[in-house]
Amino acid sequence: MHIFRIYHSQELSLNKTIIISDQSMNYLKNVLRMKLGNLIKLFNNKNQEYLGKIVKFDNKKIYICLTKKIHSNVESPLKIYLGQSICNRTSMEYIFQKSVELGVYEITPLFSEHCYINGNHYQIKNKMKRWKTIVIHASQQCGRKSLLKINCPMSMLEWCKKKNNILSIYTDLRSKNKMNDIRSHYNQARLLVGPEGGFSKYENAYLMKNNFYKIRIGPRTLRVETSVLSAIALLQMRFGDF
Repeated sequence: MHIFRIYHSQELSLNKTIIISDQSMNYLKNVLRMKLGNLIKLFNNKNQEYLGKIVKFDNKKIYICLTKKIHSNVESPLKIYLGQSICNRTSMEYIFQKSVELGVYEITPLFSEHCYINGNHYQIKNKMKRWKTIVIHASQQCGRKSLLKINCPMSMLEWCKKKNNILSIYTDLRSKNKMNDIRSHYNQARLLVGPEGGFSKYENAYLMKNNFYKIRIGPRTLRVETSVLSAIALLQMRFGDF
């Protein structure tokens, strides 16, 4: 029997009764039609997950008693730090959702010369809120206990500054290099993916200056979301848990 998972930000411990009174309550009660005695899994962002039982309902709250700690680990041994140039809304949301499923550790939205929006504060605030919601929902579905970290958007050039002892790569159709050509082993990797219009000449030169290794993902021109997810999968196959 499938047991639904929900994210809860507070500390979890055995025999503790958790009160759900936010949007998760509405989802459990009115969408899933959960009843007294039904089982549910709760996890937080502190690598904790518990099995719980619904013990009480009232109009705006659900009470869940935690009955068993769940010991599992689905986090990748490879920490992937994704720098994603901001693209259109649909593609960006898809990238966040699938990055969670593929085990990415952290995403930083980036402003590049050809990115989709400028640095408007109101736009960014609304997008950040939406992205965080997508990350929570994707984590509930895929079994991760730790939420993918979302950094505030920043300049691509700032994000790309040199860092030691970490693999730094970006995708480029003109490159002849493949992921398997990388012989050293890494447990951390920075992956940079550009916007629909690609990187400018100056940005490409800056990447080379900061020791970014460019790889090719096949001979075909890929959409942004296809490119980033393919690169993540290749990283996981080469250094992670695929």
